[in-house]
Amino acid sequence: MTLALQKDFSFLSELINWLKGLSFTVEYDREADGSITGEVIEFHALENAPTLKECEAKLISSMREWAEIHSENFSEWAIGRLNEVPYLLKILLSSDEEIKSCLHGKNCEGF
Repeated sequence: MTLALQKDFSFLSELINWLKGLSFTVEYDREADGSITGEVIEFHALENAPTLKECEAKLISSMREWAEIHSENFSEWAIGRLNEVPYLLKILLSSDEEIKSCLHGKNCEGF
């Protein structure tokens, strides 16, 4: 393996390790009808559902859709959105369970 290739693999390994530590901040609110609204703060994904578990599932689905849409035209989309790129990569490289484990909620006590 050439030195340049070793450096490329090293960089990718570091990037993946860094992405593993990345999490999503979700703010939850109970609505007047008893449903729960959750918002991913890092890129404003917003979902509403009857329970916290259903709200999380809808958020994960919405996050996947967001990542897939923006990865299709990444070079155009990323201009001016460099702060969102790590989140896009995290979603694309993670399973639903891994994403769920990275949802750190605020205001979710008692839901």
